[in-house]
Amino acid sequence: MNNKKIQITFNRKKSPIPIDYRPLYKISHFALILYYCCIKNKASLVKLHLFAWALKSSKNMAKFEETLDSGIWSLEASVTRALNFGVAEGLFDRKGISFSLTVKGKSFVEQINHLDALHPEKRFLKKIGKSISESKIKTISKHWQ
Repeated sequence: MNNKKIQITFNRKKSPIPIDYRPLYKISHFALILYYCCIKNKASLVKLHLFAWALKSSKNMAKFEETLDSGIWSLEASVTRALNFGVAEGLFDRKGISFSLTVKGKSFVEQINHLDALHPEKRFLKKIGKSISESKIKTISKHWQ
């Protein structure tokens, strides 16, 4: 057997992560969703998935009302991951399958609102407001079974 030492070098390459999968981007979305669209700044995981789907594209935002009628939208692993990061950072509280915005989370939303960013998302969420109740989400999702 050869006892020569071999030097191995690993060079880290930058690999772009699509913005949809960046935790801070998703956390910002969820903070805005809880703030603008949820009574008592609290929502079920299913409701958060619905809004996450809507915010993925302007096309989805335009089809939002139609989607509520059909009850069909996608669920993504990145949603749960981002929410868990938000809980770890103290921005959200979690109780069972519901998430709520903390005082720190509300402060985070205020900071987001002062930034020149996320204009289409904020406009969409303000337009929808708190009109989509948890009971409506529950009724829609019953058809999934």
